Amino acid sequence: MTFLRVLLAWAATSVVFLAWRALESSVRGGQPLGAALQGSLGAVAAEAALVTLLAGLWFASLGSGGGWLVFLLVGLVVEVSPRLRGAEGRAGLTWKPVVGGVLRMMLAGVACGLIMRF
Repeated sequence: MTFLRVLLAWAATSVVFLAWRALESSVRGGQPLGAALQGSLGAVAAEAALVTLLAGLWFASLGSGGGWLVFLLVGLVVEVSPRLRGAEGRAGLTWKPVVGGVLRMMLAGVACGLIMRF
């Protein structure tokens, strides 16, 4: 796997995450779009780098298929675990953000996989 593929996958994953943040910002109606995206560039770049490295490890050496399942499980771990720890005295969990976060992770993982495979 060439370094150029990794950079392209990182850029594509960053775009997916930024587009998701823009969508979240417009749905919630909170901050203006520019402020929401500008304040999160560093976090998005770091998160995209970690997802890209995981995808590179998976698609280059560990597995030949099932990338969507790997990123489904990673998304569930990332989104559900903190909510379960924080819900210890509350009546219930809100599952809409969980589903959105898991879909975001799966979309990013599939995008990385497509770029790294070809």
